[in-house]
Amino acid sequence: MEIKRFGSGQVRIGDIIYTRDIIIYPDRIETSWWRDANHLVQLKDLQKILNTPPQVLIIGTGPFNEMKIDNNVKEICDSKGIKLITENTQKACEIYNELKKQNLNIVTALHLT
Repeated sequence: MEIKRFGSGQVRIGDIIYTRDIIIYPDRIETSWWRDANHLVQLKDLQKILNTPPQVLIIGTGPFNEMKIDNNVKEICDSKGIKLITENTQKACEIYNELKKQNLNIVTALHLT
């Protein structure tokens, strides 16, 4: 799956345009990713991902970096050997597309609005 376009609170993957926060797994897209604390990513928000850890976890923090990452997320990723990348969502999409070319196991969580 390649992210073809991001902008104005939406992302296009293939022929589908998503307008809600999503998680891109290697084999599927979760279309309604929501966090208990709207603009804070905590461990419980990533539990499914951390149960089967990817090599790389990319978190798109919104167009203007509105979303923050709890320090516990960073610590758990370090302890599990997951490379954690956090960037504004536009940059996160670009990084995702580049890393996919390397055939890595990547999960990408994108905050769109």
